[in-house]
Amino acid sequence: MGKILFKEKDLVVPGDILAEGMDYLPSGGCIRENENIIANHLGLVSLDNRFVKVIPLTGKYIPKIGDTVIGEVVDMSFNGWFLNINGPYEAALMIKDVAEFIERDADLSQIYSFGDLVIAKVGRVTRFSNINLTTKGPGLRKIT
Repeated sequence: MGKILFKEKDLVVPGDILAEGMDYLPSGGCIRENENIIANHLGLVSLDNRFVKVIPLTGKYIPKIGDTVIGEVVDMSFNGWFLNINGPYEAALMIKDVAEFIERDADLSQIYSFGDLVIAKVGRVTRFSNINLTTKGPGLRKIT
């Protein structure tokens, strides 16, 4: 019978034994060594059924569909904005994915301008690391 040695969201350091036995499977941020699952990152323990994972406290954020993020507008184009979400790539917020109504040929800097902070949801991540955001949804908006 396997045994979990840490609770959900406990802070662990590399080398900590997270679980004993073969009932649990290592996921991101940890490895199996003989009968033990060992942390190989500094981070928080995450348990999902039989999977044990360490969420790293350092490094770049890797976005997933459905994540809510806060991004800073760093660039604009004729059809949207590009936001820094503190990940390895900038995220795109296209006109079609904005909750506000935008007239044709409108000045986009009147909606979101350089340096504005926006709460958005990750709508799509492609295998080429294109990240698309949306502000259509409750609580998603420009932070004033």
